Amino acid sequence: FPSHDTPWPGIMLICSGGFQDHVHLLIEGKSYIEIPKTIKRIKGGSSWWINKRGLVNEKFRWCQGYFAEKIESQRINTLKHYIQNQESQHVMGLK
Repeated sequence: FPSHDTPWPGIMLICSGGFQDHVHLLIEGKSYIEIPKTIKRIKGGSSWWINKRGLVNEKFRWCQGYFAEKIESQRINTLKHYIQNQESQHVMGLK
């Protein structure tokens, strides 16, 4: 999504980034948010958004699977830096 606002109550996008074949999202969610349902909503909503705008030549679909982890608030800045610097890390051969 192009902004920090998300269409789901209780979820806020803190930052996003990625490289050619993957994406990283740092989201903040209320304690009652279920991660599998949240990922499904993010994948479904973003696929619809991408396809509606014709941003890719073929129909966009996410691959199956994901990795999610709850983190402590002290790690947020470190993770934001990692996510925001994905391209340079991949160019240097880091992942």
